[in-house]
Amino acid sequence: MAENLKSNPVTNLDASVIVVGTSGEGATGYEKALSDYVSPTSSAAQWSTYRLSRFPTNAKVKHVWTYLSGIDTTTGTTAVAATLDFNVAFSDSTTDGTQAVLQGTIPSSKLDGTSLAFVSGTGYSTAYNSTGTGNKMFGSGIVVSTAALITELTFKNSFTPPMREDDLWNSFGFVNAQGTAQDPGGKFDIFVVQATALTKATAGVIGVEVDYVL
Repeated sequence: MAENLKSNPVTNLDASVIVVGTSGEGATGYEKALSDYVSPTSSAAQWSTYRLSRFPTNAKVKHVWTYLSGIDTTTGTTAVAATLDFNVAFSDSTTDGTQAVLQGTIPSSKLDGTSLAFVSGTGYSTAYNSTGTGNKMFGSGIVVSTAALITELTFKNSFTPPMREDDLWNSFGFVNAQGTAQDPGGKFDIFVVQATALTKATAGVIGVEVDYVL
């Protein structure tokens, strides 16, 4: 039997008493575009990290893009190029409202409101509960290329269309001491991790654009 479905915002607009949606959650909102880049050098190695594109924890993320160039000049039919993970991490700043206990940490892939530090030189923390790890929300194992490559990352990994209609902090499951959902405050970064060894490291570019509504 054929279906005739409506989204919740459309259903609310069709109601006898119209319910106006929240900005960015099925209702129009002013979109902000934030672009940034870093330049990895030929000294890059596995577990190198790149922090860029800082945005508020209450952002409703609509799109994430990356521009990759260089980084690993591996070529050949059997060669394997290096890969990158695109995490969301808390800002490491002490002045932007990010809680001290969360500064620089990475929310878990379990989306359970836990957030742990990246272990410099060895990778993701092994202390996450139930085999959790860094969230890698916008890309796990994204292959770098010898040529410039533009890729949309929005739904490359665990980020989903329903998450696009919600504050990002809520998608990660943060709560207060009473167990009620609550914005931890501060800022998030796109936190890029060199997830595998480089065969032939070279200078390159990692560019990111984040489009969001508040």
